[in-house]
Amino acid sequence: MRKITNSVATAYEKLIAYIIARKRLVVAVFVLSILVIGVLNVVKFQELDKVNLYNDGLRFYGALANTSINSIIFGSRFGITLRWINSLVFFLFGIFDGPYKYAVHSLALYLLRLAILWLFYKAFKGIINRRLLVTTIFFYLTCPLLMYGFNATLLDKTLSIFGLGVVLFWFAAQQTHARRHLIFSGMFLGLTLLTKPAGAIFPIMLALMFGLRTINLRYIKELFAVGLIAVLTFVIIYPFVFVDPLNIIFARFGGEEQLVYINPGGDGSHSLFYYPRQIILTDLVMALGILIYLCEEVRGLISRVKFSRFDLINIARAGSIYLLALVAISALLIDTDTGRGAFFSQRYLVPAIPLLAIYIFDRIYKTKSVYVYALIVGVFAYEILTSDLAGYLWWVGSVIF
Repeated sequence: MRKITNSVATAYEKLIAYIIARKRLVVAVFVLSILVIGVLNVVKFQELDKVNLYNDGLRFYGALANTSINSIIFGSRFGITLRWINSLVFFLFGIFDGPYKYAVHSLALYLLRLAILWLFYKAFKGIINRRLLVTTIFFYLTCPLLMYGFNATLLDKTLSIFGLGVVLFWFAAQQTHARRHLIFSGMFLGLTLLTKPAGAIFPIMLALMFGLRTINLRYIKELFAVGLIAVLTFVIIYPFVFVDPLNIIFARFGGEEQLVYINPGGDGSHSLFYYPRQIILTDLVMALGILIYLCEEVRGLISRVKFSRFDLINIARAGSIYLLALVAISALLIDTDTGRGAFFSQRYLVPAIPLLAIYIFDRIYKTKSVYVYALIVGVFAYEILTSDLAGYLWWVGSVIF
């Protein structure tokens, strides 16, 4: 037994020594492995709403090909950005049938998110601590709901990466006041508005992200500039908005895809603990992040501490505003089929996950406590083993088989 123990210890020491000596090679192989596993998983793994997404894109592409303006405008749960991406896939590869016809569209959106993550790294490595930035990107690549998990649709995953771009570039703009950061924030805001109605929450997030006390004339001007760029992005990508603007805006609330309607008084069918429970079940790292954020925000209010615009608590504030806005809106929605309070799906919260994750990782590095590290590792491990074990088995199985 002692010989086995010594052999294992010796092998471990040699492995560590090799990693230290070949750090860049090991990192490259590790990252490449994650990307390859992710690609194989996207090809093999089932996506929620994959059939509806495919048919929606096919309908939009057919209307574009026939230059039928009236047919282009139709109500759908899928945003304009996904329709254009699907149309591009149809244009490049044609309309084909077979076992991988849905996977090609999933893969296209997966590669798009990878490209945007690379953009984030290049853009923010001089503004946000590089170690923290790499940790957040790694978390994004390995978090089931964000990249390839079954419990979130491609629509939610796409909104999460666009929303992260809106907030991070706005955060950078408040440090540098550089035009390029304002332009990118506005472009990503336009994409969020084109992706899902929930994108309408992001302008509110930007306005309140740094607190009411920081709003001044310069802040308002920069916010207006971002909004103007978002509108221009919206119009450039979807110029058909001028054909029948009211129908486009209200298609989800009165068209063929209407799933809910608004009841100002709600119906009280969900208990007080329903929404917190859904937040916890969605992602434990996010739930822990919002808990720590709220505690720090309350402490700041009591002690009248004004947080610096460089503090990542501002990003956490944006994520928390998104969560609270969704809860408030959901409480007023009634399901058209059951007539009761609308189901608050965990996938709705996906865009808030990276915003709260980057904040909690920042707090981990600042505390430098082994117990905090252990807590986060334990939380993430528990999440892997319980909430998405099947997804991770598929993830590993894609490489083995």
